Amino acid sequence: MRWLFRRVFWMGTGVSVGFGGAMWIRRRIQRAVEAVMPQRVSSNVAKGVRRAGGNVVGAVSEGRAAMQAREAEMRREYAPGMSRGRQVPRL
Repeated sequence: MRWLFRRVFWMGTGVSVGFGGAMWIRRRIQRAVEAVMPQRVSSNVAKGVRRAGGNVVGAVSEGRAAMQAREAEMRREYAPGMSRGRQVPRL
């Protein structure tokens, strides 16, 4: 009689592990399929383009600000009638 309980226990354990593994694999495959569906791919591409566009806009505005600052610095340094920050006497 004891062998019957062991057999039932191990049978139940095997069924449980098999079912749990099958459900885990099913969810994993379903997520992978959803990740490559056209709607998901297009939304991911759109998010990437928006993120890259934001980075480009930020870089361009930062570059323009640096350019304007350097231009103002050069205009002060090389203004007509100035030589290395000192005024040159006019003849």
